[in-house]
Amino acid sequence: MKLKMIFFVVGTVLLALHAVNAMRLYQTLSYDHTRFVSSVCFSPNGKILATGSYDKTVKIWQLQNDGEWVCVQTLDAEVDGHSDKIYSVCFSPDGQALATGSADSTVKIWHLGRDSTWACVQKLNAEVGGHRDYVNSICFSLDGKILATGSDDATVKIWHLQNDGEWVLVQTLNLEVRGHTKSVSSICFSSDDKILATGSNDNTVKIWHLGYDGIWELVQALDEEVRGHTKSVNSICFSSDGKILATGSNDNTVKIWHLGCDGTWELVQTLVDRQVDNCMEIKWVYSVSFSPDGNALATGSCDKKVNIWHLGGDGTWKLVQPLNARAIGHADCVSSVSFSPDGNTLATGSYDMTIKIWIINEPMSKTKGTQTFEGCPKHEEDCEGNGCVDEVYE
Repeated sequence: MKLKMIFFVVGTVLLALHAVNAMRLYQTLSYDHTRFVSSVCFSPNGKILATGSYDKTVKIWQLQNDGEWVCVQTLDAEVDGHSDKIYSVCFSPDGQALATGSADSTVKIWHLGRDSTWACVQKLNAEVGGHRDYVNSICFSLDGKILATGSDDATVKIWHLQNDGEWVLVQTLNLEVRGHTKSVSSICFSSDDKILATGSNDNTVKIWHLGYDGIWELVQALDEEVRGHTKSVNSICFSSDGKILATGSNDNTVKIWHLGCDGTWELVQTLVDRQVDNCMEIKWVYSVSFSPDGNALATGSCDKKVNIWHLGGDGTWKLVQPLNARAIGHADCVSSVSFSPDGNTLATGSYDMTIKIWIINEPMSKTKGTQTFEGCPKHEEDCEGNGCVDEVYE
């Protein structure tokens, strides 16, 4: 079916619009966490949502038959939970395990029991070779047999699942193997489990390959020499096919990297949101998440906004929808974004202590080029002349 294009002018900006799926707010989960929400993650079946917070708790939310999300369990000190802020939560691919990372320098492994409650079954700490500082990021491999953890101690720990169900440390990625020089903030496996990407406060993304001997080796550093980020890297995410890598940073940008035929990663686009929203200048990108089909990218940032980007027919990403105050969005920095496995739901966590659930709505208008959104200041000088135009720089 051919798509009809509609052209019209708003001020001096020419828009070419076509239909894409928009998102609308479905539910706000509030009054449960009492401090910043730092991490959100869907279970593989999409029916459970785990959220971590600076209030030292992990909340388990379950999707009810009426479509509402309800908190069914709190993982806290009373059930052998963490003793400090929660920075990361991640489900195993089979949905039977949950890993949580904390400022108490530990990773805790939780198993789902027959009574549908979660219980802590293992603690990965310094006594078993674990981290000696805040644990910022956790990621399971797609086969569920490897767990990677990143920390303020500037290391990445690689853990293997044993036949008896215990996790054992097998490798530490540190300076001795050309690892990061500062805190490791984000970790992500590729879909074939052969590539591990790690992001750090040293402004770099490092690409590691799994060798035939089972050892991870550094093969590439995405840094300023290859037009990488100029400030701390907060979040990284592979597309489902493993050929695209998105990275978010305190330099206010999202960078899109493509895997070349020679196995190296090349920068193909830098996404910069130039929309003026309440005159916010700080747009640190805290979280990035691809939709399962790889055609949408959600980004959460310190300007209280979630941006939805779509992959166009020309191979470039364009901003199509800001989920901000006008969309009943968050009232503070957006720290975490996560698509559900079917791609129809987006969960976002914020410093405003809430989790918002967004769902696919009716088709919206997608721009080809630039667009002026309603609600911008009436006069550019209101925001020191920054204008109200969303732009994508390549």
